[in-house]
Amino acid sequence: MAKTLITLADATLGYPGKDTLIDANLTFDEGRVACIVGGSGCGKSTLLKALIGLLPPKKGQVEVLGTNLYGSDENQRDAVLRQIGVLFQNGALLNSMTVLENIMISLQEHTNLSDGLMEETARLKLAQVGLEHAATLFPAELSGGMRKRAALARSLAMDPVILFCDEPSAGLDPVTAAGLDDLLLSLKEILDITIIVVTHELMSINAIADRIVMLKPGGIVFTGSLAEAKDSPEPEVVAFFRRKQLKGAEGKVSLLEQMENQRP
Repeated sequence: MAKTLITLADATLGYPGKDTLIDANLTFDEGRVACIVGGSGCGKSTLLKALIGLLPPKKGQVEVLGTNLYGSDENQRDAVLRQIGVLFQNGALLNSMTVLENIMISLQEHTNLSDGLMEETARLKLAQVGLEHAATLFPAELSGGMRKRAALARSLAMDPVILFCDEPSAGLDPVTAAGLDDLLLSLKEILDITIIVVTHELMSINAIADRIVMLKPGGIVFTGSLAEAKDSPEPEVVAFFRRKQLKGAEGKVSLLEQMENQRP
């Protein structure tokens, strides 16, 4: 039975004057790729912020790697956060540093390794994402796909147990996005890490997801395997995987559905 790495217990998440997720109960198990999906404004980013230590719950508990992330002392919290990596949507690389220097940042902040060992570690991470040749380049000299891979290498610098990815395929062409999906799956197997991905890209979801967590404003619509999601009768789940807009008060449907309905 897979070990549970993350638990939300009766957690309400949100901001002053607005609750995005209410009384949410959710778990994430080790060794899987879980995709957090849903429409705009449903709480995907809010949930991600809570899981990586940036947004305390209004009520309830967020437990990561056996520790109450917002109810522990600073040392315990830091120990947990050092075991997670985050791939931000825009990469968040520092333009004034080379790719190699970007990857070494967390090693400099959180380890006592010598300069030589830090550089060796950083080069190893670059090799794992296929960018060993780009160590001395600056972010502005990289293509979009290369920037994502460089940011991925940086997120792996501390050998995390859990890797969080925020819209990793955003802004990439289909071929580059597919290559990144393949890389994530390869890293999961080679490094034995758990990956949690916030995404709305159906092609990526179909390629990488072991588990689907679908949100809607206020709560969780569905949790289960990709196959179970595709067989789910929940209207929000059906609409998402068929790329259709739910009919609202005016009975509107998506442009894609209109085009399909007009075909002979």
